[in-house]
Amino acid sequence: MATNDTRLTVTEFDFDEVKTKIVWFIEGEKEINYCALLSESILEGNYKKFYFDNEEIYGVTAGSVYPQLWIRDASTAVPILRHLYKNNELVSWIIAHLSIQSDKGELQDWIMENNKTGKNTTESDQETSLIIAAYDVSKTIGYTWLNKKLNAKLILSRLEDALEFLFLHKLDKEHGLIKSGHTADWGDVSNEYFDERAVDLQPNSTEVVGIYTNSLVYSAITKLSYMFSRAGRNKKSYYWDVKGLEIFNNIQKHLWQQSQGFFLTHINLNSIPHTGFNENMIFPMGGNAIAIEAGVANSKQTQSIFKKAISLQNYYSQSTISGSLLPPYPNNYFKHPIMDEMYEYQNGGQWDWFGGRFVLQMFKNNNKQAFLKAKEICKKTMLNNNMYEWDDINGRGRGSARYSGSSAAISRMIIEGIFGIEWTLDKIVLTPRLTMKSGYIYIPNVANDEFLSYEYKNLVSINKHILLIELSFGSNAKAKKEVHLFTKIHDYVISEIIFNGRILNFNINDLKSIVFLDTDTGVLQITYNKP
Repeated sequence: MATNDTRLTVTEFDFDEVKTKIVWFIEGEKEINYCALLSESILEGNYKKFYFDNEEIYGVTAGSVYPQLWIRDASTAVPILRHLYKNNELVSWIIAHLSIQSDKGELQDWIMENNKTGKNTTESDQETSLIIAAYDVSKTIGYTWLNKKLNAKLILSRLEDALEFLFLHKLDKEHGLIKSGHTADWGDVSNEYFDERAVDLQPNSTEVVGIYTNSLVYSAITKLSYMFSRAGRNKKSYYWDVKGLEIFNNIQKHLWQQSQGFFLTHINLNSIPHTGFNENMIFPMGGNAIAIEAGVANSKQTQSIFKKAISLQNYYSQSTISGSLLPPYPNNYFKHPIMDEMYEYQNGGQWDWFGGRFVLQMFKNNNKQAFLKAKEICKKTMLNNNMYEWDDINGRGRGSARYSGSSAAISRMIIEGIFGIEWTLDKIVLTPRLTMKSGYIYIPNVANDEFLSYEYKNLVSINKHILLIELSFGSNAKAKKEVHLFTKIHDYVISEIIFNGRILNFNINDLKSIVFLDTDTGVLQITYNKP
């Protein structure tokens, strides 16, 4: 790195300067702790109130240079925002988007004050992203709001109309998958134009069926089906289950590359020539991250994708695993100057918006390098003293500063990944992945006036063959609570679990031992022995 680097070192930040609602700390991990302070301040700073169609709207904008409330960006932030805001503040922006839905079911891309709207038509992720957002909000505030009417139609039915729009107007019948424009994986800039036409489909535009778009379609289908089942509309739920299976099978049939070990970026429907490079060799990190998150990738495919991403990060000397396309498309393949060079913007830049979600899936699928990859992202963030829209190959921030997508993805990577918190209306599951590190977390649920906190301690033993872990927790949440403990930490194997003074039975043959908590506070003492 150049000697004139003016970014922060990891020892220069004052942790007492910022107050947050969500608090986490891991002993000896200053970069990760820094992200706790910065990420929430970014999301709260980007959270706006404005009037749209004479209604008061709350929602998160994309970043410091984006005044609009974009569906896909806001949807990404919902899993964190649902802990920080009340019911109306969480749903008003969703209802606003549905209030201007076309008769065909189509949604816009963004809204902003003074009733301004717009849509980048190269993308086909607006409708699916809003359904996913509605589902994530419902996990906190419940599902009854979906049965309210908006312009004489149920909100849940409007969400279904949005998904039906894709199948009626965007379906490629040959592959049985949803079409979008030829962009860089999940991006919205096509390769065809050097000006603003690049974000809109033109009469002669190339179209594709890709892994990002269709993984979101599958995710939206499964979530819409679940919302119908919660509403007691089982026929509708079954109808979408059938469609979901068709999409799943077609993704596996057409987009999985066994020889490469990852999902193909897309299939070109217009047979455009690629001279001098093989597009099938380009690894689309974002689309593969969403494929894992949505449940499209099976366990073997998931581990193969992780292996490929780590290998490519090392080969191309990226500072994090967040490289969006490796290798990138060649120089000048994209005509727009924002990304006409390799490693620029969506053409190979580092995007924590997707890298954070990728690492979260590494945690959830027990990849041993997950913590290292999380730490690399947080180190880059701290050196930049910001969470940028994207970063160059050396990790320097580019694009919009204080970017909501990056902030939310990094927060989820730590809250759901390292601390292993999965909190829904019905159940809380804690799966601490701190292994031998000590740490604590406090997280509220403002909408329901609830909180959850726990402290995880590695109690140093004088006997090197024994590892002692103490987990103290507290919560006033009404949901059922479980703790999932790994039966093995490094070379240590679990031998005893004591909960509030009671020795518990458990099965050491399982990867995890599940403890059902029957109280709002308590202490788990876990003993591991080295054979």
